[in-house]
Amino acid sequence: MAGGSEASGMRRPRSPRRLPAALCAIAFMPALHAMSLSEALQAARDHDPQYRAALHELEATRQGVPIARSVLFPQVSLSYSNANVSGTREFPNSLSQQVTTRVDYESPQTALNLRMPLFNYEAWSRVDQATAQARGAEASFRARGLELAERVATAYLQTLEAHAQLTLADAEVVALQSQFQRAEQRLRRGEGTKTDEALALAGVEVARARASDARERVLVAAARLRRLTGQAPAFVQNIVPDFRPLVSAPAVLREWTDAALTQSPVVEARAIAVDAARFGVRRAQAGHLPRVDLIGSVARNRNESLANLDQTSNLRTIGVQVSVPLFSGGGVQASVRQAQSEMSRAEEDLRNERENVQLEVRRLLQAADSAALRADALRNAVAAGETAVTGATRAQAAGLATQSEVLDARSRLYASRRELAQAQYDHLAARMRMMLLAGEAMQRVIEQIGAVLIERIDLTPSASLSP
Repeated sequence: MAGGSEASGMRRPRSPRRLPAALCAIAFMPALHAMSLSEALQAARDHDPQYRAALHELEATRQGVPIARSVLFPQVSLSYSNANVSGTREFPNSLSQQVTTRVDYESPQTALNLRMPLFNYEAWSRVDQATAQARGAEASFRARGLELAERVATAYLQTLEAHAQLTLADAEVVALQSQFQRAEQRLRRGEGTKTDEALALAGVEVARARASDARERVLVAAARLRRLTGQAPAFVQNIVPDFRPLVSAPAVLREWTDAALTQSPVVEARAIAVDAARFGVRRAQAGHLPRVDLIGSVARNRNESLANLDQTSNLRTIGVQVSVPLFSGGGVQASVRQAQSEMSRAEEDLRNERENVQLEVRRLLQAADSAALRADALRNAVAAGETAVTGATRAQAAGLATQSEVLDARSRLYASRRELAQAQYDHLAARMRMMLLAGEAMQRVIEQIGAVLIERIDLTPSASLSP
C-alpha cells in the first residue's frame, strides 16, 4: 500500500527543458557560420593572443642579430662644443709693471670621429650567438604553432565529443520516456505494477540529469573553442559514421620516435640552445684576447687656448689602437666558467627533452592503439546491447522479464554508445598529439585529422533541444 500511495503521486515526465539563456546567447551571437577544423586553426592564428605574442617575441629575438653585427661596422660620431671663456690676464709690461686685462672669447670645437674594429673576437662570438638564438626562436615559434594546433584541435574534438554525448543523452531520454509510457499503459491494463512505473520514471529522471550535464559540457566546449578562434560557429564537422580507428603496426613506434627526435621543433630548439651556449663560452673566452681598432678623426678648433687666440686649427688623425687585457680581477675566468656551466645545463636539457619525447611518443601511440581496440570492442558491445534491449523488451511483453531488466539492458546499451564515442575521439586526439610531437606541419596535421570530419552537425539551440 505504501508503494501504491507513493506511485500515485508521480507525474508524467515533462518534455526536455530549454537550454539556459547563456547557451542561447552564445549560439545566436553575430557571425554564425560553419567552421571546419582547418578554418578554426586559421581563425585561431589570427586571434589567439598567446600565438600572436610568440610572433612578436620571435621578431624581437631576430633583431638581436643586427644589433650584435652592428659592433663590427664602423662607428661614426660627430661632436660639437662651444665654450664662452671670461676672465682676466695679468702680465708685466716693459717697465716691469703688472698689467691686468680682461679676456672674453668663444672656443667652438667640432670633431668627426671614426672607430672600426679590425680584430674583435668577442663581437664575432656575439654575432654567432645571436644568430643561434634567432634560429632557436624560430624553432620555438614553430613549437608554439604546433601547440596552438593542438589546443585548437583539442577544443574542436571536445566540442564534437560533448555534442555526441548530448545527442546520446537526448536519445536516451526519449527512449526512457517511451518506456515509462509503456509502463503506464501496462499498469492501466493491469499487467504492470507501481514498482515498474516508479523504476521507469527514475530512469527518465536520471537520463534527464545526464542530458543536462551534457548540455553544460557543450556550453563550456563551445566557449573554449570561441575563446581560441574569436568566432561562434553555428555548424561544425563531426566524425564520419563509419569511422573505424586502426591499430598501428609494431614497427610504427620506431618510425614515429625517429621522426620526433629529428623533426620536433622542441628538440631542435634545445639543440640550438646548446650551440648558442657554446658561442657564449667563446664570447667569454674572448676576454683574454686583444682588441685592434682603426681610429680616425677630423677636428676643427678655434681659440683652443689663450696661446691660440684668434687662431683656427684643422686636424686630421688616423691610427690603430691596440687594447691588451692584462688583469681583470678574475672576472674573465669566472665568466668562462659560468658560460661553460650554462652550456652543460643546455646539454642536459637537450638530453632530458629527447628522453621525454621518446616516452611521450610511446605513450601517445599506446593511447591511440588502446582507443582503437576499445572502439572495436565497444562497437561489438553496442550491437550486443541493441540485441539485449530488443530481447528484454519482447520478454517483458510476454511476461518473462521485469522492468528492471529492461532498464538495465537499455542503460548498458547507452553506456556502450557513450564509451564508443569517447574512444573514437580519444583515438583522434592521441594521433593528433603524436603527429604534432613528431614535428609534422600543423596545417598537414589539421588536414589529416579533418579528413575524417565530414558530417556536419548543428550547434544552434534548436538542434540541441531534440535528439
